Amino acid sequence: MLQVFVDDSGRGENEANPIFVLAGYAGTVRNWEAAADDLQRIMKAQPVLNYLKGKEAASLSGNFKGWTPEQRDAKLKAMIAVLRKYRILALSFAVTYSEFNRILATPKGLMKTPYALAFCNVVVWMLDSAMKKRSREKIELIFDGGLIGRDRNIKDAYRGMIENLPKSAMDLLVGKPRFEDDREFLPIQMADLFAWHCRRDYAEQFATGKQYESPVWDELRTLNGKSLLMRPMHLIDFKRRWQQKLISGEWTQR
Repeated sequence: MLQVFVDDSGRGENEANPIFVLAGYAGTVRNWEAAADDLQRIMKAQPVLNYLKGKEAASLSGNFKGWTPEQRDAKLKAMIAVLRKYRILALSFAVTYSEFNRILATPKGLMKTPYALAFCNVVVWMLDSAMKKRSREKIELIFDGGLIGRDRNIKDAYRGMIENLPKSAMDLLVGKPRFEDDREFLPIQMADLFAWHCRRDYAEQFATGKQYESPVWDELRTLNGKSLLMRPMHLIDFKRRWQQKLISGEWTQR
């Protein structure tokens, strides 16, 4: 069985935040169990890190207060190396608020926010990959919980997918999406680190045309996986398919 741990970054549009990102990691249960042990060991090594938050890591605040940039980079690089060791795949989906609002947003319903759009694409990626394998691996989706609005949006998107995706595909999902406390789940904390850096890099590129410069981001970008920044043509095509109830893995191949 595959477990997919996901978090978001960039809730709410403002001048400093033009983009919404949903990102995380996928791996087998066996590999996640082994990776979690290694991650815990690194967290407990000096300087001890009790809790990982991408924003705090970048600003050396919160649980990183008093750390040097070198201490932070060494700690996080070691943790990212664990994901590479256990062949954990990185997944990221992004869309700008301006283009989402112009092309796809509705006053109410599933498309009021980018959550359903992001959720559908991430799930379809995983299902499309699983359907192509002989083993037909089951997939469990675990999200950072705690925000009522976020949880509701994801649950609504899941119900919408049940109505549109073939039963043979939906049967590969293990129950409904789970919502867990990120303070209790290191893989969700790692997803937060990745989502924050993805959004920061996109924001930097939109503002300056250059990539975000960070030793941690340089390391994160070396992980195997899949990413998508939805452009207007993707959104227009998604809108057409959504209206026609034609959800398929073809979204990610445009």
